[in-house]
Amino acid sequence: MEEESFTDAKVAELLNKHFVSIKVDREERPDVDHVYMNACIAISGDGGWPLTAFLTAERKPFFAGTYFPKENKYGKPGFTSLLNSIVNHWNSDREKLFDAADAITQNINEKHDEALAASIDEYITQETAEALIQAYDKEYGGFGNAPKFPSAHNLMFLMRSSQDVMSDAWKVVKGTLDAIARGGLRDHIGGGFCRYSTDRRWLVPHFEKMTYDNALLCMAYTECWQKTRDDSYSEIVNEIICFISREMTELNLGGFYAAQDADSEGIEGKFYLWTPTEIINALGEQDGKRFCEIYDISERGNFEKSNIPNLIKKQPNKAELKELQEQKEILYHVRQSRVAPSLDKKVLLTSTSLMICALAKAGRAFNNEEYTKAAARAAQFILQNMQTEDGRFFAVWIDAIPGKPATLDGYAYFVWALIELYTTQHRSFWLEKAMEINNSMIRLFSGDNGGLYYTGHDIVDLPARSINAHDGAVPSGQSVAARNQIWLSRLTGDEDLEKNAVSIIESIASELTKSPTGYCWMMTALQHLHDGGTDVIIADGEGLDEMLAILNGFYPFLTISINDHDIDMVKLAPHLKNSKSIDKKATAYVCSHQSCYPPTMDYSELENLLQKQTEEVTV
Repeated sequence: MEEESFTDAKVAELLNKHFVSIKVDREERPDVDHVYMNACIAISGDGGWPLTAFLTAERKPFFAGTYFPKENKYGKPGFTSLLNSIVNHWNSDREKLFDAADAITQNINEKHDEALAASIDEYITQETAEALIQAYDKEYGGFGNAPKFPSAHNLMFLMRSSQDVMSDAWKVVKGTLDAIARGGLRDHIGGGFCRYSTDRRWLVPHFEKMTYDNALLCMAYTECWQKTRDDSYSEIVNEIICFISREMTELNLGGFYAAQDADSEGIEGKFYLWTPTEIINALGEQDGKRFCEIYDISERGNFEKSNIPNLIKKQPNKAELKELQEQKEILYHVRQSRVAPSLDKKVLLTSTSLMICALAKAGRAFNNEEYTKAAARAAQFILQNMQTEDGRFFAVWIDAIPGKPATLDGYAYFVWALIELYTTQHRSFWLEKAMEINNSMIRLFSGDNGGLYYTGHDIVDLPARSINAHDGAVPSGQSVAARNQIWLSRLTGDEDLEKNAVSIIESIASELTKSPTGYCWMMTALQHLHDGGTDVIIADGEGLDEMLAILNGFYPFLTISINDHDIDMVKLAPHLKNSKSIDKKATAYVCSHQSCYPPTMDYSELENLLQKQTEEVTV
């Protein structure tokens, strides 16, 4: 529409004569997008982008749709015809448009107020996992047909649905992560992943790279490594983090840019494509031909007469991969001489928070201080640059200019990031900030039925406030907030927080039961509630690091607190003061399923206790 209509002089003349035209950046105002997308779905039964909405002066929508060609075609009215039709209706029967606007606005306001008669079946998490397993593409990995999205949060939900690495759930997880890693979605030369695959085999991506996708995939590969100890997953995690550090980090302050475009020199994917001649010129005849053979680079080409490097047909061994890594570094430097895709230098609260989660989790899993430092630096960036003096967070920061107020997603993701940082560094500062911002989030976004609005109470320029609990490319803020409440409740001993989580889940019970696979991250909160989780308090003493290393496996419903006599920490979590070290040694207090075990200083006993808990409950 940008090329066909918005830059056309005749269309512009029509728009300027009869309409006030507003173009919305949905990263700056995702709340605007949500409200009018709900209106579009109410009107047409479907939604998507580009979103075109027509509003009254009170911002109430009376008509909305997605893509409109300039002229009538594809069975759709042309944009010019549509504009003329609306002008005619506006002049001849305006009251009818006002009535439609009132009805649509009432409809999207009432969606979240409908009676919540549905109860949540205790087996819903198992049923959701089974539905995902049924949808698995056994031949190529992932779910369904093209286009295919990584949906890393769905994989992370499946990882929590079974403790048995040989189960169907884990076969789906590993099969999908392996397929994604072999395909063209992964940038085998420069690291990181593109947004989604346009084909079933994961070969041809939409070449845009999003920070949020890379953050979620980084978490998924980290957790899969924790469970399987497969080094190929740790290598991918390092590739993602190197890509983010090298190309997506605001160097002076440490926030993360939002995205890299798909196009360079006006051609999608041109930056990433190779011919055999280019490879041979860079690596020499022998190494070049071998590299081409392994990475599916041929004269015929696998994409528009050129080639996307991939490993779909080949499986190099470890020795080959080490040699190929050196060759990929040469090719990376050759590629740097090309015209690169443009960089979207917005720092989004959502994307940066998800990347902090990924870095803190990877720093903890791989005992990598550099990962953890990058996470802490980015968290400080947000605290220092992305909130007002009274603590209201911004959705976006561009060149030191703050943007619009953040939505629920931004708050929930940042609280998650701070919890991950606390779990990695065990600094009371991070937990204190998590609690402070979580409390602000509840005040700003709380709804009448226990759920959370997508927009804050201080946003007054929209005709409706939406509740968005459905996962999309990323987990919904509602789901993340529910899981955060459980985590914070276990860390601080505040039982009211867990009640908040139950209220949030129950507020969308009817939606959850109708299409559970659309709410996989909310399912992880339910899993934690059903499992009960395992909570470990360690009284500081000799051997603390060794004890923490034992806890650093894949224990998704585990919370760890350290009583190191930090006064601030004891204020946040008064129950810690009862945990004392014995004989000046690090001492673990383990509670699970409403039962607590005698304190232990024995590393093997602690490990056995953890294994026992994970074997007892499968959700």
